[in-house]
Amino acid sequence: MKNIEYEIIDLITLSTKRSPSSSSKKKISFEYPFSKTWVYACYILAPLTIFFAIYFLWDADPVEIFSFPVHPIFFYFIFTSVFTVIIFKLKLYLYSRGEGKEPYEGHLIGAEEEGQSSFNQWILILLLILTFAAFFTPIILSFLLGPLWSFIAIAGFVPAMTIPEIILFTYSQRRK
Repeated sequence: MKNIEYEIIDLITLSTKRSPSSSSKKKISFEYPFSKTWVYACYILAPLTIFFAIYFLWDADPVEIFSFPVHPIFFYFIFTSVFTVIIFKLKLYLYSRGEGKEPYEGHLIGAEEEGQSSFNQWILILLLILTFAAFFTPIILSFLLGPLWSFIAIAGFVPAMTIPEIILFTYSQRRK
């Protein structure tokens, strides 16, 4: 949990430091891999999911933690925020890595193609794992957690996947 707090602080400080003196930081550039239609769908999915989650959680009973009543909407926003930061960092890394920046000097062309194909295989494996996780997560969560917590996890997953897409698309369009 401490690492996540430091990552959030790093993201906040990076967003506030836009002065020329902070140019020692490496600027990340990439070409956004999806169409504008997907981003528009994300613009619709994220607010709708958040609206429906708040609507269904509004009447839920507060959960007591250390004898303090805490509303489930608070847990929903905490889960969604933490998961959004994690997914954002993962997607930013994958999109910028997928560009294949500059080939290393002294490497053969075959070795570069082999490295890119290896990277593509890992991307494919990661996408397959995430796809199976998306299919089986509701079933596993309903067995392990109660209905309230499984709803929070599932309803928080959608905005956590779509909000980084919106941010990354906006970021890639600004860089052009």
